[in-house]
Formats: sequence, structure tokens, C-alpha cells
Amino acid sequence: MISDLKNKISRNYYILLSSIFFINAFMRNGFICLAPILLLFLIKELNSKIILSSLISSVLLLEVGGSDAVLITPGIIRYFCLFIFLIYVLNITKGDFIKQIITVTLLLTSQILSITLTNNPYRSLSEGMTMIIYLSIVINIGFRSRKSKFNTNTDLTDLIINLGYIYGIFLIIGYLYLFLSNSIEFNFLSNLSSLKGFILIPLSLHLYKNGLFKSIPIILISFFVSAFTGGRTQFFMFLLIIIISLINNFLRETIKFLHVKKINFLNFSFFLGIPIFISITLRKLFLSEFAFKTIGVFNTVYKAFISNGIDINFAYMVIDPFRFYETREWVNSGLNTLLFGNGFGSGININDLLFVDIRSMGAYSITEINEGIAFKLHDLWTWYGISIGLIGITLITLPIIFFKPFFKIKKYESNFLNLSLLLCYVSMWYSLSGNLLFWGTLAILNYKEDKLILNAKK
Repeated sequence: MISDLKNKISRNYYILLSSIFFINAFMRNGFICLAPILLLFLIKELNSKIILSSLISSVLLLEVGGSDAVLITPGIIRYFCLFIFLIYVLNITKGDFIKQIITVTLLLTSQILSITLTNNPYRSLSEGMTMIIYLSIVINIGFRSRKSKFNTNTDLTDLIINLGYIYGIFLIIGYLYLFLSNSIEFNFLSNLSSLKGFILIPLSLHLYKNGLFKSIPIILISFFVSAFTGGRTQFFMFLLIIIISLINNFLRETIKFLHVKKINFLNFSFFLGIPIFISITLRKLFLSEFAFKTIGVFNTVYKAFISNGIDINFAYMVIDPFRFYETREWVNSGLNTLLFGNGFGSGININDLLFVDIRSMGAYSITEINEGIAFKLHDLWTWYGISIGLIGITLITLPIIFFKPFFKIKKYESNFLNLSLLLCYVSMWYSLSGNLLFWGTLAILNYKEDKLILNAKK
């Protein structure tokens, strides 16, 4: 009888997994992340696809930020879910030790040069340790690919895409339920959680495996998720990913036309209509004030351009003065700092921002405001840049540059995909869970065995 029950559960695994996300949409709590792991004990025959689905779902269900502290997953449970995900990823993947050693050597060399050439009085030991942990994840997990014995005929790209659908749909349902029941206000799904950026990974994979037209459902889901999170960075990354995909499809259709001298009228009409639709939509966004700051920022940009002309610096400052200030401080810090950084855990002086009371704005902690020094900077390029410079930032993007998907893809399309994945990382870099989820996902999708290339649907 127990065996029959396990067989039924195995056959309906993804229905049960979806049910967990469905329950979480209406009854969010900090412990439901354990449910996908417990579900594994009810499966009769486990395989890597089911195990990965549960472990990734467990990470996605972590409550790591928001306006209600009661919902936050307890630390011991959070680290347990992240630990078993990390262990399994390490178990089914193999590292490229040559690339890892070269990257570590170059990074340490740049840090020695940084200490020699710069003299920065603003350093934090705790922030430096956090940065070393994140860099260790990049190097030790980013340069990994699936072991041969785990390379089955199932392309795990589809697994990530399917999880993206499940995660995104129920994230939107949960938001609408809480909003319609007057339990929350706009922007409840806080940008404090970097896990929301996961939705951009399935989006990027879907665009380059299945094409733009077939990706419309995931595009819509990603749009609403990115808008509802309240994270302007993620929303901008979403827009850039779509724009890059449009450029890729334009090149693809142009190459086809040059070879066959024939235009597919349906594709031509579709790709002609997309830019027109985007232009009309952006115009409405520019002229409308939305309650969502992710979308309402377009109106802010429009007003900035009207008042000062096309001035990117002024528009950036109006959108987010803190990010603008941090970027300006790094860029103007001198050539040595720009190239090599000031050393792990470096910060910037923010006394110039303290001419007004910024305590209630949430940009910096009370300690940072009192001391006039900020270490927890807002963007990937400033947080890493002020510490390890452009050279260090280039080094941490190498795993993405070397990434190859399991499905067949042309060289120029692979470059566009890697650029899109880099934009995904920009949305997920600022937490331990976001780093582990992003680099772990890339590791299990990274292709190395030529004989196992899976042809994408044309």
C-alpha cells in the first residue's frame, strides 16, 4: 500500500510541487521551504531531475526579505536548504581546476597591486569576509559543469524553464491575493530578496532555445514579477534582456534572408510589430505616473529629459541619487582604484549626502549614516568595483563568458545568451542565496560533452 502511494506521488510529482507554491501564495511563512525537501522522501524512484527540482524550489521558497519580519525563514533552516543544494550541485558537477586556479591567481595578484598602489582608510572586515565568500562561490561553482554520469537525454534547461513558470505564476497569484484582500500595499514583494531575479534565467533560456514568439508567456510572467518586486534594477535588466533578444532575432532573420533570399512574412510581421508595440508602450509609460516605482521611474526619466534635455547623468541622479553618488565616487576615485580597487571590503565616504536627513530612506544603515562611511553599496559594479576594480569584475564574469548551454545554438546567439545571463546576475548578486542559486543553476546547465549536445527546436 505504501509502495502504491509512492508510485502515485512519483507520477504526480510536479502537480504536488506546484501545490506547494500554490499554498505558499495564500499562506506565506518561513517554513514552507522545507516542503519540497520532505516531498523527496515520498518519491519511490529518485532521479537528478526530481532532486534538483525540489532543491531549487526549496531555495526559491526561502523568505529572505520583505516588510514583515515574521515571514523571514529562520537562519538555521535557510542555511540548511542552501547547504544541501550546494552539496548536491557539487556532487553532480565537476570543476575546471585550471580556470579556477588562473582566476584565483589573477585576482590575488590584482589585490596585491591594489594594496600597493592605493591607500584607502575605509575598509570593513565583515564586508570583506562577505565579499570573499561570494567570490569563492563564483570561482568554485561558476567554473563547473555536469559530470558525464549525470548527462542524461533530459535537457535540464527545460527543468529550469518549467520551474520559472511555476515560480512566476504563483508569485503573481500570491501578490494579487494579498493586494485584493487589502493585506498589502504596492511593492510588498520587496526588492530586498535577490531570489526574485531567478525569473530572468528561465526567460533568457526560453528566448534562445525556443525563440521570441514561443516565449511570449514567460515574457509576460517575467514582466509582472519584475514590476511587482519593486526592484528597479531587475526591471531594467528585464527590458535589456528583451532588447538583446530582439537584436538577436533581427540578426537571425537577416542571415536567413541572405542565405535563402526569401522573407518569412509571419516572422517579418511579428518582428516589425514588436518594436512598434514597445514604442507605444514606452510612450505611455513615460507619460503616466504609476504607483509601482519600477514602472513609474519612466515618468521620472521623462520629466528629467524635459527639464534638462537628454542628460544621462542628471536622469540617473533623479532616478536614484544614492546609486548615482556611489557610481560617481568609484569612477572619480582615480585610475588605480578604477582598475584594481581598494582591497576587499572597501567602502566610500557618504558625508556629502548627509546635508539632509536620509535615515528614513533606507539606503544605508544607521551605523553607516552615523559614521559617514558606506560599505553595503547598491550595485554590482560599485560594490565589487570599489574593492576589486574593473579587473576583478571582469574575472568574476568569466564563468558566464565560458558558459555553453546543452541545446544547440550558434556562436553569436551564445554570446547574446551569455550577456542576458550576466544581466540576470546583476539582479541576484547581492545575497548568499542569490549567489548560490545563480551559479548553481549555471553549473548544472553548463555543457562540456560534445556527444550529448541536444538539438533545440527550430
